Amino acid sequence: MRRLTGLTPLKANQVLRALRDSATIPRRQLDAPERRAALAVLRAHTPLRHLVSRHTRALLRRYFRAGLLTTPIAERRVEDRFIDLSAAEREVYEAVESYIGAAYARAGAAERSAVGFVMTIYRRRLASSFRALRATLERHRAAVYGGGGGPGAGGESRPRGGPQMAGPEALEEDLPDDDAGDELLDADEAGDRERRALAAAQRAEIDLLLAAIARLPPDGKLAHLRRVCADLRAAGYRQAMVFTQYTATMDFLRAALSGDAGLRLLCFSGRGGEAPAADGSWRAIGRDEARRRFRDGEADLLLCTDAAAEGLNFQFCGALINYDMPWNPMRVEQRIGRIDRLGQAHSLIRNRQPALRGHGGDRRVPRAARPHRPVRERGGPPAADPGADAPGDLHCRARSGSG
Repeated sequence: MRRLTGLTPLKANQVLRALRDSATIPRRQLDAPERRAALAVLRAHTPLRHLVSRHTRALLRRYFRAGLLTTPIAERRVEDRFIDLSAAEREVYEAVESYIGAAYARAGAAERSAVGFVMTIYRRRLASSFRALRATLERHRAAVYGGGGGPGAGGESRPRGGPQMAGPEALEEDLPDDDAGDELLDADEAGDRERRALAAAQRAEIDLLLAAIARLPPDGKLAHLRRVCADLRAAGYRQAMVFTQYTATMDFLRAALSGDAGLRLLCFSGRGGEAPAADGSWRAIGRDEARRRFRDGEADLLLCTDAAAEGLNFQFCGALINYDMPWNPMRVEQRIGRIDRLGQAHSLIRNRQPALRGHGGDRRVPRAARPHRPVRERGGPPAADPGADAPGDLHCRARSGSG
């Protein structure tokens, strides 16, 4: 008992009496060392020790080295790459931040929760891609203009019943995915908040943001993705999965990469599997058909949303790219869990995570860096990025809500 608790016999007996007492007061009166000792006793003698076994990756590797397991366990290498915003991208980013701050300050007390929810959607989609942000702004503009195409489109008055909202798929993508929030929302609640926020939306400001996005040069993160794919192929990884939270970002990547010579694509999202047809269009295929085609080497990249992060196993693929990062660490693990499985064909799994860097002077440790930790803790420290001296990337700023 003394070895287990590190306490004197008198103190150890006091802890045991407190644990056995049906009243809670003796346990509440334990000081910090005594509480730690009590937890150690409970863990050592819990009946669950005989019913539950926890096999971590590190333990399975020890089993393999000891000859107790015949299947090797792949190592995991996480590689962050922070990409500087171009001047034009910086202009859009600053404009979005200004719009968010002004919209929140303008909202009354009753609308601030709804406005804050919608502004968070803008930040999250901006951290994914400018195309995803544009899709949301266009949808919101249509709602504000009453379903028309904007000024001059005959949609100056709103439709009866208020702004028209997005379909279920878009609302599901915009639901908070972090378990650190104060509440959990379903799609109906999210739609209600979005509707209330858009009732006070400023059409002119949305038009200015859309005009700024239309002036952007080719996406810097997309160019980096192309380099990452080439590097992986040169390193012997002939296939990779590219994850994003948003269908709009997936469609943007598909359109941009379809013309790249020697790069074959498949897609999987809430719409199901999609494969290129002979005429250049995309046709729907089944879930199992998408996996079979990828397994048989009919595509080099599988572009997918988090719809592919559950129930589909791709241990024949050794590389995964997080084009954007969810705020919930479990979603990050669900993504890489598609390839980090027993029977993984590669001894080293490559996990690349490109992210737009925010302000160079931002030296805070961002909350958005937290989703990376489970990935790293299971796979070792991330590969160093010589150019990533500032942790305040754009996704991190989106998560922390800073301006």
